[in-house]
Amino acid sequence: MNGPQNTRYGPHMGRHRGWIGKLGEEPFLHRFGGQSWGAKAKSGGGNPPPVLLLTLDLSDDRLTSLRSGGSRAQEIPLCGHLNCAELSVQAYQIEAVSRTVQFVTDSPSQTDAGGSLLFPVPLPERRIRLVPMENCHLPVDADTYWQACDSFVGGGSFIRILGPPVWLQHSETEQCRCGRNMDYVASIGYERYDAPAGFLDKAAFFIGEVAMYFFLCKECMRIHVLSQST
Repeated sequence: MNGPQNTRYGPHMGRHRGWIGKLGEEPFLHRFGGQSWGAKAKSGGGNPPPVLLLTLDLSDDRLTSLRSGGSRAQEIPLCGHLNCAELSVQAYQIEAVSRTVQFVTDSPSQTDAGGSLLFPVPLPERRIRLVPMENCHLPVDADTYWQACDSFVGGGSFIRILGPPVWLQHSETEQCRCGRNMDYVASIGYERYDAPAGFLDKAAFFIGEVAMYFFLCKECMRIHVLSQST
């Protein structure tokens, strides 16, 4: 991981608009949760396994930048450990033929919150549609940064796909072990605890005051997952 950068917002954040993931169906099979991909931890132990969070359908031309000419992957699975007691970089390898992801970092310890924050494994599968980001989702200055934060962590736009990340602490970049810079893919924040939209059964998607950021090396089909807290 490269060092922190100086800014969380600026005019450069408005150059490329991405999409917000919302519940609903469209021609492409973008999904929240489910078990269409298997996620394997690096080692055993008592901690819960990693969870499939999002699956992005690469037949969608809006996601052309994520395709790799040398890979057989038709989807990008975004996985991670939830309810972690510590924030650390997670890394996994995508195996397109077997539809599995293999974590290459150790499972972090889990937060024990009396069971109230523990998610089901797998998460219930929900179809999602991609809605274009609006000006309020683009952190081009201080005002729009805080607007974007309000919808990303504790709001209704907590799934951001491509476009600019909303960093909670500082902007970061990632480098693959092959030496290439990794591409930012998506980020996942959380809903307001008392305002669930239906991603989970009778509960809000609330992972604690933390957001997860996903970076892809298209050549290696390797993903790094960064976390930042509010």
